[in-house]
Amino acid sequence: MSQKHFFSEWEGTLKLLEKQGLKRTLRKAQGRDFSSNNYLSLSQNLSLRKQLVKALKATNFPLSAGASRLIRGNSPWHTQVELAFQKWLGRGRKNSQALFFSSGYMANLGLISAISKNAVLFSDQLNHASLIDGIRLSQSPCHIYPHKDLKALNALLRKQKSSKKKIIFTESLFSMDGDFAPLQELSLLALKHRALLVVDEAHATGLYGKKGKGLCSLLKQTDHIVSIHPCGKALSCSGAFVVGPPPLKNYLINKCRTFIYTTAPLPLMAFQIECVLNLLQKKPILRKTLKKKALFFKNLI
Repeated sequence: MSQKHFFSEWEGTLKLLEKQGLKRTLRKAQGRDFSSNNYLSLSQNLSLRKQLVKALKATNFPLSAGASRLIRGNSPWHTQVELAFQKWLGRGRKNSQALFFSSGYMANLGLISAISKNAVLFSDQLNHASLIDGIRLSQSPCHIYPHKDLKALNALLRKQKSSKKKIIFTESLFSMDGDFAPLQELSLLALKHRALLVVDEAHATGLYGKKGKGLCSLLKQTDHIVSIHPCGKALSCSGAFVVGPPPLKNYLINKCRTFIYTTAPLPLMAFQIECVLNLLQKKPILRKTLKKKALFFKNLI
């Protein structure tokens, strides 16, 4: 059988998708922006642009990391932005530490695969694809509970009487439906059943919670919580932070394949994230302006 067999299969699939109106294409962005993740309009922020240009001119910034962080890719900017993010979240270094990944998708895939050994997983029905794929790759048994259904989740947790660890996965602000997870109740359930609670804060980081620090910032107890904070949404950067109890960081450095076997994020991106965090602290008006615009548009329609 020749390689043409593959080509004809691909073309057939594409024709079927087109017929169903499901074929995806890459198009140039145009018109009013109602669909990007650039929530705070920071992608064109003049102040940030000036800081980046100044940094490139004033210091010997490497244009790439050049290797994974475990070989030669670990720069002072990577270490600095992890400390800056921990400080911004307001969690002391003794209570939690942050590890910087190249993207939210890679953070979720790697984290879940690394921590799910000998565990039973519980996942919200409407969780993001990266959480779903991480769970599938882990090959650990998983129970899908109806969206935000605490009674169903509690029943599933109660039935699990084996010696295996329990991990609950949820988004804090669900990307597709735009509703909030009952984080306080999920946190209490996790404590009750001695489970770990993993929260993807992709769409909340920079917008919601105490001073935009994500919805986990509203919880009193976070020792049993691991949060993921992608930087490609409100922060208008790339990369992601996994934040959790101090042993987690070193465990992931040693066991997380999507961290170990990939080139480190650009040092310049680490610097840009730090600049954005400083800007968010100085200008809470950015969040308030977005919410005013959203309310204005909602009233219009």
